[in-house]
Amino acid sequence: EYLDEAMDLGVFRFLEKLVEKERLFSALDIITEQSSKITFVSEHLPVTLREREIACIYSFERKTYVLTDMGVRYPTIQSMKEWLRRTENIPCYSHPHYSYIVNMKYVIRVDGKDILIKLKNGTVIRIEASQRRINKFRNEFATVMRCKF
Repeated sequence: EYLDEAMDLGVFRFLEKLVEKERLFSALDIITEQSSKITFVSEHLPVTLREREIACIYSFERKTYVLTDMGVRYPTIQSMKEWLRRTENIPCYSHPHYSYIVNMKYVIRVDGKDILIKLKNGTVIRIEASQRRINKFRNEFATVMRCKF
């Protein structure tokens, strides 16, 4: 009974007894399947990323790019409007500027109108939010921070 409770995905850190390898990998498969995948075309090739791997989506000089948590940048053929439609039901994404969609999991600080995003490779990116969207973004960021702790 204890192991069945331990397989409840939120309590792995409290595991003290040995676990069967097959059960552990089965539970890890459940965790990874819960993360939605996003597929898009970049330079004529299909790319599939988990939603948590995307740090931000941005538009620059009439092109749209997907930036991953490791700093890899994929040019896409989709417009920002299409990206907004695809990410509107994903709670960790926010739209602080008409040129940016940000994954809130990578935001480390909101400083005035500047949003700081830190990637897994250590790169820090500064995004300036639009005047009319910054308050909504701050509220969303505060909600996400409360959920983390």
